[in-house]
Parts: sequence; C-alpha cells; structure tokens
Amino acid sequence: MSDLEVGDWATTLPFKIPFILADLIATPRIRASDKEPGEEHLAFLSADETLSLSIADAFSEAAERALVEHRFAANEELRAAADRRFQESSLKKDAIMAIFWVMLKDNHDLWGQSGALAVRAGGEIVSSPSDRSEDPILEFLRQRGLRGPMG
Repeated sequence: MSDLEVGDWATTLPFKIPFILADLIATPRIRASDKEPGEEHLAFLSADETLSLSIADAFSEAAERALVEHRFAANEELRAAADRRFQESSLKKDAIMAIFWVMLKDNHDLWGQSGALAVRAGGEIVSSPSDRSEDPILEFLRQRGLRGPMG
C-alpha cells in the first residue's frame, strides 16, 4: 500500500499551481458528455486522474479569463499582462493534460489500446472504435513531413 495521498504528485511539479488542491479534490471539475453508442467501458477515473482533469480545467478557465481581459484591457500594459497570463495558463493546462493521459494509460494499462480514449460523464473511461487504418507511427512521421520505411 502506498503512503501517497491524492494530489501528492501535483506538489512535486516543477511549476506553480495557483489553485487550492483541497478544493479541487473536494469539488471535481470534469466537463464530459454522456457515453455514446459503440463506446466500450474500460474503467473509472481514479482520484488523482480526476484531480488532474480538475487542475487542467482550472487552467483552461484562467486562460479564457485572460483572453477576455486582453480584449478589454484599458492600456498596453494591462494587455501585455493578460497575454502573459494566457500563455502561462495555456501551457500549464497542456502539461497537466499530458500528465493526465500518461497517468490514465499507466494506471489502467491502456498503452497500445486500440480506438480513441475518452472520459465521459461520471468519470467513465471509454474507448470508441478507431477510424484510423494507418499505423500511428507512420502517421506521426507523415505529419512531420518524414517518410516511413522504404518510402
């Protein structure tokens, strides 16, 4: 049994999280739709996975707020400050989402899972059939203008 508490991982990140973790743990912020036909139930989110989505949502909200402040800023100094807050919040949200997907795949052994993974209402993790017939590594290379083997 681990001695780690929910959210311990977030306190070790190399950047500041300006939100009260206890509040995000007590009141999760997950925006998710209902399960769609054809999606396969895989698992439910753990408390730490839920927290990571809540932190990402809080950063997303902060970024959206900064955009509004930028638009209505009274002067260039306020506009520049809002731009900095937007950039910071957006990049931190992206970092937390990357951590979320790694955590989710590790915790539920979903590496190599076929189909697209999604989180639905109630914290349900689902997989929908993939419409991609191409090898993901070849697709990655092609997106970067590179060719796969023998091409």
